[in-house]
Amino acid sequence: MQIAQHTVVTMTYTLTNDKGEILDQADASHPFAYLHGASNIIAGLEKQLTGKQANDSMTVTVPPAEAYGEYDERMTQKVPRAMFQGIPEEQIVAGAEFHAQTAAGNRSSAFPPLTMTASPSTPTIRWRACR
Repeated sequence: MQIAQHTVVTMTYTLTNDKGEILDQADASHPFAYLHGASNIIAGLEKQLTGKQANDSMTVTVPPAEAYGEYDERMTQKVPRAMFQGIPEEQIVAGAEFHAQTAAGNRSSAFPPLTMTASPSTPTIRWRACR
């Protein structure tokens, strides 16, 4: 069966950066499943998987414009350290992930985990707007 609109796809993958470092992966014991054509994965990957069949193997490069978008400095927000109350100091490090809490409640489903990317005195938080 070919991957097409409204088919459930189960796959294994390894996500790497430009340096070849593994960022994420799903193996045969814990495969990744999604509904194709329902915008459940990034558009560039979904486009390249369309028409593939079971047991196909491929290497995919998805440009930022077809993923989460180009880096946008306007999407960077500095927050005071006080916003991390109750979190042990040793956990507030570059690369740590946090979820947004707003007046509307936990927004982790609307905003992917926040990533700290700056100095310990004033952590910089960046998130990507979901489509």
